[in-house]
Amino acid sequence: MRLNDPHHLQVQDIDSLQASELAMAFINDNLIQPMIERDLLDDAQLRMLGTIGGALKVLAQKAHSYERLYENNTNAHNLNN
Repeated sequence: MRLNDPHHLQVQDIDSLQASELAMAFINDNLIQPMIERDLLDDAQLRMLGTIGGALKVLAQKAHSYERLYENNTNAHNLNN
């Protein structure tokens, strides 16, 4: 994904951990917090959002590990096997 506005961060300029953190912060600030303030989420939904957030963090950590391995491995073409 590339943004046309040069003032916005380009996705290819950040790693998976940074991308995940930025995405989760946006979702929290612009979707979750306003819904909490309007009392539109119940406890079960909040717990599920916490579980989903944790799962996304794990995925980002695994992607980051793969990125580091790929960047440091001279035989990176074999990582797809």
